[in-house]
Amino acid sequence: MHYTQERDSVREVSVIDSLEHKINELRKKLTEIVQIKGGFADEEVIRISQQLDTYIVQMQSRQEKRKNQ
Repeated sequence: MHYTQERDSVREVSVIDSLEHKINELRKKLTEIVQIKGGFADEEVIRISQQLDTYIVQMQSRQEKRKNQ
């Protein structure tokens, strides 16, 4: 493996770790907000859920890309 590939691989792992952290934090926040608001129909709950979906899709895409390298 070339140095550039190694560096890119390390960077990709760091990005995936960061996304995983964001996902875990948003999951906690979403759980708390749902309990406070009493359901899933609240605008804030929907916004957080959509943001969470975006991060999950990004992470899955990066993991798949990394797996296929």
